[in-house]
Amino acid sequence: MPAEQRFLIENLISDAEEQLQQLRGAQYGKSVDAARQLLSNLGRAATLVDQALIETVWAAASAGVPLEEVSQWAGLPAEAVVEVLASGPQDDDG
Repeated sequence: MPAEQRFLIENLISDAEEQLQQLRGAQYGKSVDAARQLLSNLGRAATLVDQALIETVWAAASAGVPLEEVSQWAGLPAEAVVEVLASGPQDDDG
C-alpha cells in the first residue's frame, strides 16, 4: 500500500478517535455533528482499507501465493478471494 494511503488512513482514524473522545466528554458542538463527522471519517477509512485489502489480495495471488493462503491471510472466505480476482485488477478509482 502506498505511503500516501497509509498516511490518509492513519489520519482518518486519528480524527475519528478524537471525535469519539468529544462524544464521550467535553465536546465542542452538537453530538449529532460530531457523530456525523465521525461516521463519515470511519466510512472513508473503511473504503481505503478495503481498497488496500483488494490490492494486497491481487499482489499475493500474482506472486503465486495459493488462494487458500491468501484467503486465510486476508480473513476472507475463499469464494470472496475468487470474486476479487475474477473482477479484474482495480485502478486508482477502485
